[in-house]
Amino acid sequence: MLKHSGHMFHIDFGKIMGNAQKFAHIKRDRVPFVFSSEMQRFITGGGENPQRLQRFVELCCNAYNVIRGRSALVLSLLELMLGAGLPEMKDISDLQYIQNNLRPNDSDLEATSYFTKKIKKSMLSIAMLGAGLPEMKDISDLQYIQNNLRPNDSDLEATSYFTKKIKKSMLSIAVKLNYLSHSLAQGKKAAPAQRPLSPGPGAGANIQAAHIHRYNSVGRNLVRRGATELIPMFEMQVTIDDGILNIEKTFAQFELIHKQLQKHFIESTLPQFPSCFRMSFNPSRKMTLLNKYFTELFNGPCKGNEFVCSLFLDGPKTVEEIPINGNVSDPQGSPQIQLHISYTENKLSVMVKHLKNIRTANGSSPDAYVALWLKQEHHKPLKRKTKVVRSNNNPTFNELLEYPHVAFLHNTVLDVRVKSKKKVVAVTSIQLGDAYMDKEEWLQLGNC
Repeated sequence: MLKHSGHMFHIDFGKIMGNAQKFAHIKRDRVPFVFSSEMQRFITGGGENPQRLQRFVELCCNAYNVIRGRSALVLSLLELMLGAGLPEMKDISDLQYIQNNLRPNDSDLEATSYFTKKIKKSMLSIAMLGAGLPEMKDISDLQYIQNNLRPNDSDLEATSYFTKKIKKSMLSIAVKLNYLSHSLAQGKKAAPAQRPLSPGPGAGANIQAAHIHRYNSVGRNLVRRGATELIPMFEMQVTIDDGILNIEKTFAQFELIHKQLQKHFIESTLPQFPSCFRMSFNPSRKMTLLNKYFTELFNGPCKGNEFVCSLFLDGPKTVEEIPINGNVSDPQGSPQIQLHISYTENKLSVMVKHLKNIRTANGSSPDAYVALWLKQEHHKPLKRKTKVVRSNNNPTFNELLEYPHVAFLHNTVLDVRVKSKKKVVAVTSIQLGDAYMDKEEWLQLGNC
């Protein structure tokens, strides 16, 4: 291809226009297009910014609709290539394939919904079945994995099931014989590897002691449930190998650090964090309790540990805190939903686009779906709902839900309910009118 600047660049046309790659007459391309987990991880910054994926989907759908708007021009240019000898452009049927995929009879909203499904299908690819692995030969291997993950069990039921599996393995004679034969084959019994109870100390600066000497009563802005309040900042002196450092953190940040430590240390070796006092005591009392916690912490497993040092000196950022200028996004802020609502020819169309910051009551990621209830005077409420997006705090839907035969919008209310496993986790109500029509609005949701 030739750019306007005169530069040439290469485009691979190997899989376009339905010309899928095949191996022994078996279609290798099992998905609409290649979208690997590595690509998703890159887009989201390693999972740190999951809402970037929503932006990616928006750009893809917008580009698709731009091309659709120029379908006649695209098809005319491709028709000129029929005599070029390309295997992907042999006859008029190839043009028909392109036209069908451009979906000329769809509205932009319908096309957006269609293309989002293609993206999701590509992301959930089972194309590994064609990779030639003996453990992944056919769909039955996937079914085996799904059965063992026990998708219909609660966490308690799954815990009970897995504990039985552990006990059965511990009492199994076959397992012991297999281990004995493996040891004999090695010539001597290998000493069992000792797993360290904690990350080992590194060569960098390590904390020897930490003490809060005062707190700042001015604090910084905290946004919670639409209100703004001040939270205190604790000033801490940290003694490291080669000197003393001063750092500032909030109580919430110290609590997040403790949760990170629980992932890397055996919990019984850590002192108890005073989280139960978070809302019950004033900052002075919190400072006293925190200092007692730090004394036990750095006289115990965390003294001289580089991982612990990096947590205290470099992070974590508490997700509830927002600087006074409000420019930093809050990944665990208030729950929101993005809708596009339109009303033409007595048909109400609601495009459910994205959710963000959705959590269940216990803080876990929901299996989210959106249920809409259209309520009008003297009419029975009408319900529509999306499909479920599993284990995602920021799910993308782009599903078009329609209500035909809606004669008027006066005194019409749209109830929006975000659910997970039939339990409502967030809600809002919209009094329908011109203010919401033909706009892509992010709407605040109330927690339940």
